[in-house]
Amino acid sequence: MYQQSQMARQFHPPQDRGLVQFSHKFRYASTGVTNLAVGTTQLINALAVGKVVNTSVSSIFYAVKIKSIEIWAPPASQGSSAFTSILWIGGASGTDINVNDMSMSTAEPAHVLTRPPKGSSASFWTNADNLITSLFQITAPSGSVVDIVMDCIVASDQFQTTTSVTTATVGAIYGLYLDWPTSHALQPIGIYPTF
Repeated sequence: MYQQSQMARQFHPPQDRGLVQFSHKFRYASTGVTNLAVGTTQLINALAVGKVVNTSVSSIFYAVKIKSIEIWAPPASQGSSAFTSILWIGGASGTDINVNDMSMSTAEPAHVLTRPPKGSSASFWTNADNLITSLFQITAPSGSVVDIVMDCIVASDQFQTTTSVTTATVGAIYGLYLDWPTSHALQPIGIYPTF
């Protein structure tokens, strides 16, 4: 009897979420932003596919969850300083928390590595059905490198978000600027950019 139950368990398929989910680090080069609010729309469009020529793209992600943000911000020249920060927005159940660093040496950049605080808006999954306009605010001077590590859930057809852009080829993969649509100061690296 014991052997039969063990064998039966071997042939029972394990549970499956049915969603394509993975973690990835997205890198951006900054030409200078101060207290820039980043929300759900910007993050789910970290990867998008051309939908209509030179008109729109569709997001590849339906939902994202931030694991960490890291910034390196070099001073522009000897005798100047560099300041970088992430302000995590507390949301309904938390308080805003600012993590920052400053450097006054060209030999060492200002550096921040931070994870969403417990209870902050960014500590939860965010998706196209529940858009949050400001998960965090970022300050990254010109020359900064910004890494955002996220868990991502791939969108099915019914969950794709369409976004207007000025340049797109149907079927091509793009990374939207982290600060679109208002400006284009945080360019994706390693992915062809559009806005």
